Amino acid sequence: MLCNGKKSIAIAGTHGKTTVSAMIANVLKKCGFSVNAFVGGIMTEFNSNVIIDAEAEWVLVEADEYDRSFLRLYPDIAVVNAIDADHLDIYGTKLDHEHAFYEFMQQCKDPFSIIVNAGIKPEVITMPNMAVSFSAKEEAVIQAVNIRVEDGEFTFDVLKAGSRFIEKAVMPLPGRHNVENALAAIAVADKLGIEADMISTALADFKGVKRRLEKIYDSNGKVLYDDYAHHPEEIKVLIEAIK
Repeated sequence: MLCNGKKSIAIAGTHGKTTVSAMIANVLKKCGFSVNAFVGGIMTEFNSNVIIDAEAEWVLVEADEYDRSFLRLYPDIAVVNAIDADHLDIYGTKLDHEHAFYEFMQQCKDPFSIIVNAGIKPEVITMPNMAVSFSAKEEAVIQAVNIRVEDGEFTFDVLKAGSRFIEKAVMPLPGRHNVENALAAIAVADKLGIEADMISTALADFKGVKRRLEKIYDSNGKVLYDDYAHHPEEIKVLIEAIK
């Protein structure tokens, strides 16, 4: 009810919803863009999972596929970060799960404002042709290139439709999956008209989300992270990131 009464940005996907939502909230707030946000984890910057701005015309929310609840949303901007089989107690089969994501994308008010991970390879549905793709692994509208680690942080350049968009973007969180999460946030901020240099500056200052590769301890060569990963794909990516 809250989302459908305002302009909305809905972040969907089997993985990454909370981190992407928090990244977008961080970028928008630091760039002076008024937004309400409801995130599925505690954002370190705000020490809360919500941002309330009664005057804001936009609301940012996670679009959770569990119980098909994301099909109650009709967003102005929709992000789909991953479609891996999950919640099969609700959907029964992987194919029904994919169909629900297809229906969610169809509910986006503007087909040019659907933002999808280019690595999604569904078995039965067709991804929208007009969607804005993003990837750190393959060709996409919003693409990370020259990915490297500098001073313990992932650094990369961003292309938009093949042209240089951001040079030397910095993602403080570990893991290439977080580079892709950052690309989703960049794509949304760009869609909202925020300038590339402002996006880059805000992203570099992102502090993360509690229990999403949260560094608890770092001393005497010993490091402890806390992470919520529970889906097999999430655990795989987490281990890769730590390595």
